[in-house]
Amino acid sequence: ENTAGTGGKTVTATSDGTIRGGDFNVSYEALCKAYECDVDTYGSEMHIDWIDLLSYVAAKNGGGFGATAVSELNEAAEKVKNKELTFDEAAEKLKYFSYYKEAYSAVLGGLVGEYEIQESEGGPYVKKYGLKAFSPIAKGFPYSDYDDFGVSRSYGYKRQHLGHDMMGQIGTPVICIETGYVEALGWNQYGGWRVGIRSPDKKRYYYYAHLRQDYPYQAKLKEGDLVTAGDVIGYMGHTGYSTKENVNNIDTVHLHYGLELIFDEEWRESGHEIWVDCYNLTRFLYKNRSEVHKVKGTKEWKMKVMLHKNRGTHMKNHKVEKGCILAALLFVLLWIGGSFPVNAKETGRGRVLFISSYSYAWETVPEQICGIKEALGDGVQLDYQFMDTKNVETAESEQLFYQTLAYYLKMVPAYDVVIVGDDAAFQFAMTYRDELFAQTPVVFEGVNDGELAKKAAADPLV
Repeated sequence: ENTAGTGGKTVTATSDGTIRGGDFNVSYEALCKAYECDVDTYGSEMHIDWIDLLSYVAAKNGGGFGATAVSELNEAAEKVKNKELTFDEAAEKLKYFSYYKEAYSAVLGGLVGEYEIQESEGGPYVKKYGLKAFSPIAKGFPYSDYDDFGVSRSYGYKRQHLGHDMMGQIGTPVICIETGYVEALGWNQYGGWRVGIRSPDKKRYYYYAHLRQDYPYQAKLKEGDLVTAGDVIGYMGHTGYSTKENVNNIDTVHLHYGLELIFDEEWRESGHEIWVDCYNLTRFLYKNRSEVHKVKGTKEWKMKVMLHKNRGTHMKNHKVEKGCILAALLFVLLWIGGSFPVNAKETGRGRVLFISSYSYAWETVPEQICGIKEALGDGVQLDYQFMDTKNVETAESEQLFYQTLAYYLKMVPAYDVVIVGDDAAFQFAMTYRDELFAQTPVVFEGVNDGELAKKAAADPLV
């Protein structure tokens, strides 16, 4: 193994360069300074990426961020501005620069960048650049913490504490740190009610545990959901340390949150997990606390101003998703202009039906419709139907939607293509395909159920 850092613990990698372990030793002061350099130079000729800057100083000092770290960051930043230093050159000259960059990118990669956010509740989205991740505790709710990573725990078996505890009051809203997908949800005997969220680039897994008894999560939260940075995902409690569900066996009310880094899925699945100390990161994230308000007549709290659900994620991933959707819509256009359409050749205008899992009031739906219209152009008539599963998701509501849609399809000219948005609509389309649109091409987008997608895509009309 190759090691970089004092004591051989900061970054550990195999001979082929795959990272197998590491510590996150960047000080709070260094995080703040590197972030300041990044934001201050954004849009300039010599934009300084904060991860590159931190990696450079770490590679020079064996992973240490001591008393001189801030001045070294300043000095390096000035050299970059004056074109005396490039990080490409640093990568060639400093043996471990690439290791630190990969490790720090895994920790910090989704936290800073371009995003869109409302400046007032219900207001328009405004483009910004900066910190788009949030503190795990909502603004206005007190908490106390200290660096407790690695201390001893004894329930079940003797082990180290691989997370960060934040002590507060029962019901304190717990905030999604970074936009991602709900990968785990439910009871764990150690963590009690817990939720695990995976970052869009798959490098980070955020673990939030010991949530409130009886009402641990935001209503309707489920595995596979896309949650936005700043959203309320659950509520602080003290559940856990029990094989029986919904038990308060922990004395102190607190949120345990952990950050796991994933460099190799097979390595992780074989039982090797890389958890890092979040204390300094938590102090840094205090800069951005989500302001929430109580939803009248419920136990729920909600974010006051929303981060754009799509553009809040890493811009690289957003471009990939956009490219995939445009490719699918190009496929629709070709289909409408090709040999399959029912109406396009007769009327000169294609007919497309968009079925949404949600309602028009759901924050992402108007943008989906706008994007589809923009891509298809004026030569296509786009109609839409809404399942509204965010408000009502029952077998009865699905049957009612089926009956309504079946009647509607009998009364209007046939559609050339059906587009379905998100999982509920996709599942519905696949379940009732033979009855409703057996010979109609179906394009799906925004679907999280990979297995269903692969199975459905075996059909040449899907």
